[in-house]
Amino acid sequence: MTSKYFEAKLNNKEVTDTLARYAKEIGNLNPALRIARRKLLFAIDQNFETEGESSGKKFKSWSEPYEAWRKKMGRIESKILQLDGFLRKSMSSKITREELIIGTAEEYAAAHNFGYAPRNLDQREFMRISEETKNEMLGDIAYDLAKRICARMN
Repeated sequence: MTSKYFEAKLNNKEVTDTLARYAKEIGNLNPALRIARRKLLFAIDQNFETEGESSGKKFKSWSEPYEAWRKKMGRIESKILQLDGFLRKSMSSKITREELIIGTAEEYAAAHNFGYAPRNLDQREFMRISEETKNEMLGDIAYDLAKRICARMN
């Protein structure tokens, strides 16, 4: 991963509290972070596939001038944020001792995820996760935690 790296942090008290409990009980966050990585990368990929619908916030359609350019160039078939697929393919992750980092080294990623007024880029939040995904992730982490606690008791 390069120094120019766009990442989104999941700042959710419920998630961080669950991970803190996990670390206290087991002492190793890696299993929980691997579960979270799998869920989050899948959710991000689904955002590209469904153009944001899977996270509950459909990407805004192309602007008229951009759509006209795409037609002229014969590139109308691809989905929003996937002209060449570089952004979707560039998503990567890293697990450290205490955190999961998911992001991309593509310089334009933040402009698309948050929008960028100087270039008239609308926000298309591909790093967004739905409440359903968050709850599934917490459930999977809690299940894994319970399994590990039970295994320690035997």
